[in-house]
Amino acid sequence: MPVEYTDPDEVLEMLLGAQSVQPEVVEVGVADAFNRVLAEEVKSPIDVPAYNSSHLDGYALRSVDTLNATSQHPVVLTIRDSIELGVEPPKVTQAGEAYRVRTGSYLPEECDAVVGKEEVYVEGDKVYVTKPVKAGSEVVKKGSDVAKGMVVLKAGHKLRAQDLGMLRLLRYTKVKVYAEPVVAIASIGSELTESVEEAEQGKTLNTHAYTITALIKSAGGRPLYLGIVPDDPQAIKDTILSGLAKSSLLLTIGGSSVGEADLVSKTLQTLTPTMHKHGLRLVPG
Repeated sequence: MPVEYTDPDEVLEMLLGAQSVQPEVVEVGVADAFNRVLAEEVKSPIDVPAYNSSHLDGYALRSVDTLNATSQHPVVLTIRDSIELGVEPPKVTQAGEAYRVRTGSYLPEECDAVVGKEEVYVEGDKVYVTKPVKAGSEVVKKGSDVAKGMVVLKAGHKLRAQDLGMLRLLRYTKVKVYAEPVVAIASIGSELTESVEEAEQGKTLNTHAYTITALIKSAGGRPLYLGIVPDDPQAIKDTILSGLAKSSLLLTIGGSSVGEADLVSKTLQTLTPTMHKHGLRLVPG
């Protein structure tokens, strides 16, 4: 009887619709979370930046103090202090005061603008401002990168390298992810070998298992290699049952065509009454 080959997309849709296994949720450290799939959304517990901050190196000031500044009559402000990176800013700023800041320095609440160091001149603890500075000028607003409570990563997202940095920035040490599905792999065929010496004497070197193993890892699975299984119905049956008991999915390589020595489909029919599909419309290789 002729074989009816099925389009791979149709088979994939069928498999995804039929799967009923609910993946286990586990908690892992952020350092170990690369390529894992989030089981729940990630919300930011903080604002980033935590305060208004400076967009450049210069001087934080109150814009109202510079309203009358001109090149002929500059406004003179007293440099009260320097605000280093990562330091909580002062709570109070008096009229006529400024703070020396770096790119990323947090700003005192009353300092609503920053002027670049190249736009002013300084003598001792005095900074001379020669034109009005607009409110909000060169200020990065609190929470403008990430707002507190914002959903940063959605459930089902596969974590990338840059996501791990974001998680640490947001103070996360652990995240909940889906457990990696175990995928069992069995290479079927008495002609197969792992030995180069035997391959040089006529056996077929087992290569596909290495490719499949890598593909499973890249997709987020955990491969479980069951080894080479000879063309023997009982050995194939035992391997299938053993593999299914240890995994969420079993993949067999070889032995699935329509020849007399292709025993996988025949063995499966002794284990289940239903063969959903046999044969994909694919070009080998």
